[in-house]
Amino acid sequence: MLAQFIKGGFIKKVLLALCTVFAFAAVSFAGTPIKLSLWDKIAFPNNDSVCGLEIGIGTYTPNLRGVGWNIVYSQTDDSIGWQTGIVTISKQFGGLQTP
Repeated sequence: MLAQFIKGGFIKKVLLALCTVFAFAAVSFAGTPIKLSLWDKIAFPNNDSVCGLEIGIGTYTPNLRGVGWNIVYSQTDDSIGWQTGIVTISKQFGGLQTP
């Protein structure tokens, strides 16, 4: 029965549907999908909202939805996802914070 699903393209259709949903969900948020930062406001792109991945040495991003991976510090006002750094500060947070 599983072979019929694979041959019939069922799994491909499900994966295509999931990819489409995630693509439209990412577009619906008003943030950048990736942010690279050296320190605080020295970043590319220098947006206040990230919906995806933030990588840097230390940064302040008011809104983060996704993964914030910073070496020294990561500061947010409102964050959902995973935030890591030696110092992690967030006013409102939902998810995982690790040093």
